Amino acid sequence: MKKLDIAEKKWLEMKQKYVDDWQPTENDVDWLIKTMKSLNAGGKWTIPAVGATFEKVGYNHLRLESIVTDNILNALISIEKTKKVGEKASIKVDIEKAADHILFCPPQEYLISKPNEQVLTTDKKNMQVPSRKEVFQFMVQKSHPYKFEYVKDNQPLRVSIERKTIYVNEDVMMAVIEDLVKATVDWKGVMRKNLLHEKAHEKFIKWNRKWHIGAEECGWLASYLTDILIDKIYFAENSNYQKWLLLDSRHTFEGTSKQIWDIFSTVATRPRFLYNQAAYWVSVGAITLDQAVDIYPEKADYIVEMSQLFNKIRTEEDLEWAFPKAMEIYTRQFQM
Repeated sequence: MKKLDIAEKKWLEMKQKYVDDWQPTENDVDWLIKTMKSLNAGGKWTIPAVGATFEKVGYNHLRLESIVTDNILNALISIEKTKKVGEKASIKVDIEKAADHILFCPPQEYLISKPNEQVLTTDKKNMQVPSRKEVFQFMVQKSHPYKFEYVKDNQPLRVSIERKTIYVNEDVMMAVIEDLVKATVDWKGVMRKNLLHEKAHEKFIKWNRKWHIGAEECGWLASYLTDILIDKIYFAENSNYQKWLLLDSRHTFEGTSKQIWDIFSTVATRPRFLYNQAAYWVSVGAITLDQAVDIYPEKADYIVEMSQLFNKIRTEEDLEWAFPKAMEIYTRQFQM
């Protein structure tokens, strides 16, 4: 019988404690099933927190492709847990010879796909809020070939296709970045993804013009429809984009969950875009339906119905029927 070395003994002890004695929840199983269904053959899925990337190689078969991490033990525990979730979900999660897939990177050089990509998350002690000058220079550079500018109105990051300009209120931008830094999330990674998203709107602007509805009307419903198209379909094969999409969406959801009653002290004061946003998060796989309903039980039926509609959008042409159906759901649920 082979004698185990110290490292192997340590791993078996940790596996016993954090994997063998751990059981997946129904939410874990549902989430993996939904993630699997959203992937095309050859599609990639990443667990951002540990940098583990899987490829869909069969109908119910995921295979570990790579692990880019500064915490090998944590990564191995995470993929072992994923395998365990897969067993309950009847999904084969192939992690054989996981150690052969590991690329170790120091925390501040956690590269995603390119040499100049920044860390996904980093050490809180080493992460600082950037200066306004640094933020502006970064946004100008990464907005190219679009222009970038600050506006006085209290606007989130938006795009004007006609002017080829991406714009935002400076204080709003800095508040978002400070929040990301506080959560030890690399703000540059999130903003790269956001800028790619805004520039992609140019390819689908015809739908917004066809619908004759303002961006903010009906809780930004038209915007969320095109967001689904951009995030789930147009960038479906961009694994780097998907990593940041999930990380950003989950971070925003967690922040909203903690502050919802402080921001909106009564259900009646909650703006309707929150429910469309929740349905969008469910559809892109950032949160489970149970999580969305838990935070907004007053509109559970609406979130369920709208997220189901979002899930049915598979091609750009689907927007032809999806918009009137979404408006019908919105009108019925809010009794306009």
